[in-house]
Amino acid sequence: SRALLALLLCLASASAAPSDCPAGQAGHRRANTFGDDSLHAGDLATAEACYEAALAAKPDFPMALKGLGEVAMSRGEHATAVAWLEKATAAWDGYSAGWLRLGDARDAAGRPKAARKAWEAAVRADPKAALAWEALARGHVARGRAQKATSVYRAALLEVPDNPGLHAGLALALRASGSPSECVAEAERASSLA
Repeated sequence: SRALLALLLCLASASAAPSDCPAGQAGHRRANTFGDDSLHAGDLATAEACYEAALAAKPDFPMALKGLGEVAMSRGEHATAVAWLEKATAAWDGYSAGWLRLGDARDAAGRPKAARKAWEAAVRADPKAALAWEALARGHVARGRAQKATSVYRAALLEVPDNPGLHAGLALALRASGSPSECVAEAERASSLA
């Protein structure tokens, strides 16, 4: 809702103002890009200010909403991250990267079933998103469901057949489910693709 978005923006602005973004007046895309660069450099205050500047220019810009979720995740504020990432996916239902990070945030917040639903949404939004498949499968492995993870990896490899990470993940899931010969074959396949 708009009220939650307003609250989140007000809380986020307590540490940095949109005017603290060097690209703050250059439009929502440029401010967002500067926010991404700042986030990757570990400058969370500038990243936050730039994402806020992007939202000041375009209040429902999903990439900036996701960016604020990333900042919250970096700070260990998982519930806040979930709120921002839910806003991002509500603004753009087909935003695979937003759904992926929402799953990660929900998982970090101790909500594994909600995390799985977000990762499934990421896969639906982009069936070629190997990282989304990987997160979904890893979630199953973490909860002792190696067979389910194996099924997820096999489905992923139908979409992205030459991804070494997916083959390596499948190898580990096969190992956990007691299939050593298949594990070796998948590990060799992953190695040959890497």
